[in-house]
Amino acid sequence: MSQIIKAISLGLITIVFSITTDLTIAPAQAKDIQYISDAVPVEMRSGPSNGYRIKAWPKPGTMLEIKETSTDGDWIKVITMKGTDGWVRKQHLSNRRSSKELLDIAKNNILNLESEKMKQDTIITQLQDELSQINNSHSALANTNSTLNSEYDSLKKISKNAVQADRSNRDLRKKNELFKIKVEELVADNERLKHDRNVEGITTGMLAVALGGIMAFSFMQLGRRKRQSSGWD
Repeated sequence: MSQIIKAISLGLITIVFSITTDLTIAPAQAKDIQYISDAVPVEMRSGPSNGYRIKAWPKPGTMLEIKETSTDGDWIKVITMKGTDGWVRKQHLSNRRSSKELLDIAKNNILNLESEKMKQDTIITQLQDELSQINNSHSALANTNSTLNSEYDSLKKISKNAVQADRSNRDLRKKNELFKIKVEELVADNERLKHDRNVEGITTGMLAVALGGIMAFSFMQLGRRKRQSSGWD
């Protein structure tokens, strides 16, 4: 990601440099500009004839600003970008840059383009490495996600089983409570039956004793009556 930002920044710098270069050249082009041709050596003189002293030897392709023209039209007063002024023959001026300067510019442009291409290739290689790392990270994350999904499914099943077990446990506890209540009711019924049987046994015993007493009394009375009727008394 940092290399992408650098690449974008480099592109912006190149665009700004191009715009700045255009803006720098534009005012000069608005003037009357000529170039020293590369046909023969050219001298710049202090006046518009060969009788004036030579002030400089401008190199082929030197950019000159036209100031004025001699009366006969053969000499042109010019000034270089460095501020040196003088007169040169009109025949040595051209509207185009010299072939040598254009060739040098082309060579420099080629060198710059090759250097820029190497930088771009390096950036592309780094971006490809980063992309490969991102793809590897993506694969690792996909595997991790798959594992997490499997664990999540297992947890869902465990949770579902836990819910069912808890529900079954609650049902069992409820049934156990009901069973305890039933047992308590049965115990109470049993105690009540025991009590009723005890009462019934006592009552039966008392009735048997009473019945025995009545029968004994009846037998005694019956025997007495028999004796009286036989005249034993």
